[in-house]
Amino acid sequence: MLLGPKVVTDEQALAEAGRQIAHVGESLAIDGANTLLIAGFGDPGLPALRERVKTPVTGIAEAGMRAAAAGDRRFSIIT
Repeated sequence: MLLGPKVVTDEQALAEAGRQIAHVGESLAIDGANTLLIAGFGDPGLPALRERVKTPVTGIAEAGMRAAAAGDRRFSIIT
């Protein structure tokens, strides 16, 4: 069983989470998942996972920013 960082607070933790998400996502795609959604702000592992699978993949950050920017709207992210 893979265990990623409990909290992503720096680039190293984001990279580790991304490696594990890509690994798990690839396994899910092989097992027949029709689409994959990464539910971690910053979408850790998104580029790597897209390179590994043919299954559609998006992340909540990407999806949220696309929705927020629709129609050329300006938006901010406050964390």
